[in-house]
Amino acid sequence: MPDQDNIEIINIYSALSGCYFPPDENLAGLVIQLEENLRSWVPKAREPMASMTNYLKKQNSGLTEMIIDYSRLFLGPFGVLAPPFGSVYLNPGKKMIMDETTEEVAEMYRQAGLHMDEDFNNPADHITVELEFMHYLHHQEQAALNDSNNHKAHEFQTFRQKFFREHIGKWGPVFAAKVEQAAQTDFYKGLGSVTRLVLAAEAGKLASK
Repeated sequence: MPDQDNIEIINIYSALSGCYFPPDENLAGLVIQLEENLRSWVPKAREPMASMTNYLKKQNSGLTEMIIDYSRLFLGPFGVLAPPFGSVYLNPGKKMIMDETTEEVAEMYRQAGLHMDEDFNNPADHITVELEFMHYLHHQEQAALNDSNNHKAHEFQTFRQKFFREHIGKWGPVFAAKVEQAAQTDFYKGLGSVTRLVLAAEAGKLASK
């Protein structure tokens, strides 16, 4: 039988990943999905979530301000304030993308039976991909439980725990803090805070096992 908490977590990671793509007309729906599923699993996220939704409601003139802030934070061109790549944080001495940690992540995707879309132009350790991978691993674990396949569910749980400990759980909180601190809009300040709190909840879930 589906576990409601697990379903909420699956939906949270999917929406959170989507929020780190350039802002467009799909963003409002993602924010609604995020807000609805965060309520019970991460109650501390209520305040930053409200900042995000209130900001969106006030954007009558379009997304220009958000696009500018998004570019400052994640794209550049005059320095990136919150680089969205794991390798930058896992190898701080190098401060570069596409190193051995990027390949480690790509290999974990392959081990899980996934392959990067050829049309996706970002490295394997981009924040959107790693959050979506967390969504996938939670989803596969729940699907196995629905089929009463406890062995397969345990395999996905173990794989998720390893990925979290070695990758997004290590660099994600630092990245999220940078987003919180450097963002100029309430939306991205809130998104950084929500990301930090979601990863902290995942770490707490891991520690309780």
